[in-house]
Amino acid sequence: MNELSISQNFLKDKLLVNKLLKETNINSEDLVLEIGPGKGIITIELSNICKKIIGIEFDKELFNYLNSINITNANIIYGDFLDYKFEDKLKIFSNIPFNITSDIFNKMLENMEYIESFYFIMQKEAAEMYLGTNN
Repeated sequence: MNELSISQNFLKDKLLVNKLLKETNINSEDLVLEIGPGKGIITIELSNICKKIIGIEFDKELFNYLNSINITNANIIYGDFLDYKFEDKLKIFSNIPFNITSDIFNKMLENMEYIESFYFIMQKEAAEMYLGTNN
């Protein structure tokens, strides 16, 4: 799968990421899972506020890049989130790939006993579909 088929927009604004993180209940005691950390902008900011990050990156080049920047409290795993085996209670914060939104939600529903809370940056239409709107 290449980056185009993943259909993900990478965040570039550190201030926006920090603003979004302030809207969460993520704190210094938390284990946080990030689906598709990409270039690491969220990962780096998460590393400043949580105990540990597990980042699951599907793109080999991005995986190698993330490991090269050495975020000390992040464990970057090369693989597919849909194959991830939950073992610990955690929180999720992620800018999720648009084309697998349904698959991500299904995976989470199957593993809700491990998920304390989750925060997604996602396509507006997908959010409206999952959350409902009054349009």
